[in-house]
Amino acid sequence: ALPARLKLFLQLADAVAHAHRNLLVHRDLKPGNVLVDSEGQVKLLDFGIAKALDPLEGNDGHTTVGGARPYTPNYASPEQVRGEPVTTATDIYSLGVLLYQMLTGTRPTGRHATTPAEAARSVLEDEPVRPSSLGADQALDPQWLQTRRKLEGDLDNILLKALEKTTERRYTSVDALAADVQHTLAGRPVSARPASAVYVLGKFVRRNRWPVLAGALGSVGLATGLAAALLQGREAAALGVVGLAGGLGMALLQGRQAALSRDLAQSRLVETRAIVSDVMVRHADAIHLLPGGLALKAQLLQTMIVHLDRLARQARDDAAFAGELAMAYARLADLQGDNQVVTLHQVPASDANAAQALVLFQRGEASHAGNPQYAMWWARAWRTRAQAARARGDLPAAMGFFQAMAASVQRGLQRHPQHPHLLAELGSAHFGRGQLNFAVLGLAHLGQPDAALAAFDEAEVLYRQLLARHHGSAGGDLEDLASTRHQLGTLEGARMLVCMAQGHEADALRHGRQAVQWRRANVADLPDNTGMRISLVSDANNLAWALCNVGDAPQQALEMAALAAHTVAALVRDDPGNQAWPQRAVSNGLHHARALAANGRPAEALPLLQALCDAAWLPTAAGGPRRIAWARLESAACWHALGNTAQAAEQAALAQQALADLLAAQPADAEGWLLLARAQQLLHDLVPVTERAHWRRAHEKSLACAVHHGRPSAPQLRRAAWVGA
Repeated sequence: ALPARLKLFLQLADAVAHAHRNLLVHRDLKPGNVLVDSEGQVKLLDFGIAKALDPLEGNDGHTTVGGARPYTPNYASPEQVRGEPVTTATDIYSLGVLLYQMLTGTRPTGRHATTPAEAARSVLEDEPVRPSSLGADQALDPQWLQTRRKLEGDLDNILLKALEKTTERRYTSVDALAADVQHTLAGRPVSARPASAVYVLGKFVRRNRWPVLAGALGSVGLATGLAAALLQGREAAALGVVGLAGGLGMALLQGRQAALSRDLAQSRLVETRAIVSDVMVRHADAIHLLPGGLALKAQLLQTMIVHLDRLARQARDDAAFAGELAMAYARLADLQGDNQVVTLHQVPASDANAAQALVLFQRGEASHAGNPQYAMWWARAWRTRAQAARARGDLPAAMGFFQAMAASVQRGLQRHPQHPHLLAELGSAHFGRGQLNFAVLGLAHLGQPDAALAAFDEAEVLYRQLLARHHGSAGGDLEDLASTRHQLGTLEGARMLVCMAQGHEADALRHGRQAVQWRRANVADLPDNTGMRISLVSDANNLAWALCNVGDAPQQALEMAALAAHTVAALVRDDPGNQAWPQRAVSNGLHHARALAANGRPAEALPLLQALCDAAWLPTAAGGPRRIAWARLESAACWHALGNTAQAAEQAALAQQALADLLAAQPADAEGWLLLARAQQLLHDLVPVTERAHWRRAHEKSLACAVHHGRPSAPQLRRAAWVGA
């Protein structure tokens, strides 16, 4: 039956749309690549083709023939035949060919072609025959005369729009094509046909036969009453009946207009979904993790803000539409400021868009309660607000937003128990609370390390549960597995920093090594994913820092620093226009140099340290002045090891002054006081004997300040204790 064929096609369209959302264009849609199993489920096959049209290969139009561009002549689009760039519009054309063949039993062009060249020529030159105009001798459907009448009008127009020669005149997305097919099944107007009043009214009447029939009978009754009244000379009563009849006519007209408005609203909703899917998901989510993607993402978001603001003004009281926009705003906010791997750092804009999303989520909740993605993006909007509050130093507000995030996810889990994306978001909420309780590397926190570790433990339970699910399912999604490993790596890296601050160094190194192990597994599986690579850089560099601080595994410290340097060098090579990567290479040079010096290679460390001191951008970067002072301190130690006392004394004096200035403004920096103590000890060893007592007293004072402000661990104090003469 025709509806059954259309429903099978919708399954195929959904598979192709899913591929498009994941940046895949099939390029060779044909019957041989579509399988329908015994349960009536459509399977799309063969995404790995790499051949193209060659008139000298193949003996029919059904085979993918060789060359540099892959396609099958009888199912190829005009732009494929011409050798032009392939886009999603190419698959839309091929879907049109397949649907035409499913409904008529024959192809729209090239039905008599016997060679690939003839099939290709027909694609370029022949206009598709309107399906309902095919004769019984042309269509292969045994019940063609009955089927043909059902194709007249909407299905004719749907097929001809999908088969337009120019890509601009085709459907804008597979979702839009599928929406028209769904509207046909539901008896609603389709976008492929002009929405005239007669057309829309006819669709309305066919969808609402009984209400319209009742209205018509009412009209007949009124008309009969009018005639009787006139015959009896009751003019006043007749005027009343005329008024009622006029009111009924107006009601029918208003009903038609309301139906038109509903259909237009539904069409607008479909187009909004297409925008969110094709731009926000299919492009932005992929672009920002690819080389060169940051600048492209910035341009894309600026355009999307304009469109979303306009659509938000049109949404008004449409709950379903408000929900769609809520997810779009949440995604936009996430891309602007919530991504800690590669971010635009547009924190105020991300906060504003997340706040807008939360208003819309509340309005659209009833219409989207069955969609777990809705609950997921609702939670992420809360997370964006939490991170924005933390960035401006409002820690109580940040904690409240993280708690709201957890409550939002819990509501979603009540409707969708054990949904993996919601479990991951709940883990993210626990992790966010943990980092808010205690964090290192310049992040504002509440100074509660034990509470932080307890929250991290709660997050790990969820991530381990997800990891077991990934390993227990055959053919699981590699992206989902990588995402879970990424969360576990982030968790272990955060634990390492907290444990180092507490002086639990053995635990810290264990967590740091596990973090790097998770990162390496992800990069091995997804070598081109920028987010996974930069996460490996961060954790390898942090582990090198920790190993250098502990001091008992210099070779491992150098291995981690070299791993970070090698990965950043690959990012620079793959994306030479992105200044973030060369800056990251310079910044990471500090701990690489420390590891080289610890392995007896101070001469190799000095160029890395000099690059830090010379970086024009570093003095204005967050933590930059402190890093420069540290680099000067390490330079002094390297020059001292090489026997150049003058250079060592000069760099030690510069480091001592810079650190003293920084600590005057930030006296609670315990590690800073320990660095200052080290600089003062170096100066003690480098200056004349008559000046040494001054630097020894200064060293003792710095250690006392470190104990007072930061309570450093016993191992830290042992390493900073006086070892001079």
